[in-house]
Amino acid sequence: MVYKNNLYFDVQSASREVTGNCTYLTIPFPNKTEKRILIDAGLFQEKEYLELNKSFGFNPENIDYVFITHNHTDHTGRIPLLYKLGYKHMVFCTNKTHKVLPIALNDTTSILYNDAKLKKEKPLYDIADTQKALNSIVSYPNNELFRLDDNISFMFIPNAHIYGAASIFLKIKYPGEKTINLLFSGDYAKENMLFNTEEIPSWIFDTSPIIFQECTYGNTNSWDTVHVFKENMVEACKEEKCILLPAFSLGRYQEAMYLINLYKKMGVIPKNYPVYLDGVMPLKYNSIILNDDTLKKEAKEILNAYPFTIVTHENRGHVMQPFGKKIVIASSGMMTNGWSYEYMKNWLCYDNVLIHLLGYMAEGTFGRKLLEMKKGEILELLDGQKVLKLAQVEHTSELSAHAKQDDLLEYLKPFPTINAHFSMHGNNDVREIYSSKVATKINPKSTFNLRPDTIYRLDGYGFRKSIPLTNYAIVR
Repeated sequence: MVYKNNLYFDVQSASREVTGNCTYLTIPFPNKTEKRILIDAGLFQEKEYLELNKSFGFNPENIDYVFITHNHTDHTGRIPLLYKLGYKHMVFCTNKTHKVLPIALNDTTSILYNDAKLKKEKPLYDIADTQKALNSIVSYPNNELFRLDDNISFMFIPNAHIYGAASIFLKIKYPGEKTINLLFSGDYAKENMLFNTEEIPSWIFDTSPIIFQECTYGNTNSWDTVHVFKENMVEACKEEKCILLPAFSLGRYQEAMYLINLYKKMGVIPKNYPVYLDGVMPLKYNSIILNDDTLKKEAKEILNAYPFTIVTHENRGHVMQPFGKKIVIASSGMMTNGWSYEYMKNWLCYDNVLIHLLGYMAEGTFGRKLLEMKKGEILELLDGQKVLKLAQVEHTSELSAHAKQDDLLEYLKPFPTINAHFSMHGNNDVREIYSSKVATKINPKSTFNLRPDTIYRLDGYGFRKSIPLTNYAIVR
């Protein structure tokens, strides 16, 4: 069939590094109508980009559809801002993400309000904006193709990153034109220690898609990962230390619970070593996801094998004391806020303490600061107080919910043809490294580092041209 070749789309990314995920598609159809689609609307968490949270590089009033890949703040945290700035339509996500999204958005709203109050500024958005967003969520089951309108269809494809996470497949068609197939990996993991995950439908592989793929750890392979968590926990328990595990509320928190009980079952740490759970948000998540039908039978048995003690207002004063053997799992994961920050503030100056970081620490967070500090240096806290670092601080990436380079490449191998490949959601140098690796190992028609200063124009055959963002209005 001979196609007219008048159907194309333009894509723009707002993300500079890892956080602040937001990808904007503009589709001008041959009949002079236009559709605009947003994939994720996340908060920037790197200190140097925080100012970018205040606005988007487009007018939210003009957006037609918003899709969310999963329930992490760097992908969802600015959804209420869309509504504050004029977005009027629905937000689409998976059924499981819909269950947990209200917990995250309400918590983010509270954090932003308290932060703004301290700075004597107006918050980025308020509870009314958040409620408007939550009232507009529409959820769908996985692995079913749904029609948005006459020209656009979509499907959520589950992946193992966290509970409810999905890749997004978009099909854009128009009479007489070559169909455009897009696949957004979202944050991706090959498998999850807690949940069973469905496979990618095989027919997707033959769609010759344009793929937008995360590459947070695109410069390292799974065999490069040093597994230290178990060893560090065993040693700290032998020394009867106070152990703080700052954990991301959804995913890492539950995995930390699982691993502690697994080590107890294995007999490598004492079965009677007290474990405390602190943080309102993760406990809300626990009530949903630890009762989900996709939870592995073995995982459920291990999670129930030994008791956890919930930290409450009544016992927090006792638990907060940095004396006596104990393990505390507390949110947030990067210690920028939440109870993990409070424990760190009280425990950092004691050498009988282990603070074990469990994942990526963004620039400017207290987690990153602790990693970069030497023992004996001074940390300045949010209120200006200063504390001496004497605690042992360790870090591991082995629990990361992001695939490493080898698994990212495996994700691509089943596709006989990839019309274009974009590396995203990673530090700029990592994106460049991974793009180069994709070009040599997978050989798509073209490969790109999805840069925020460039508009990329593509069609059903792949890449057409790139346009500097500053010239975009003129070119169009």
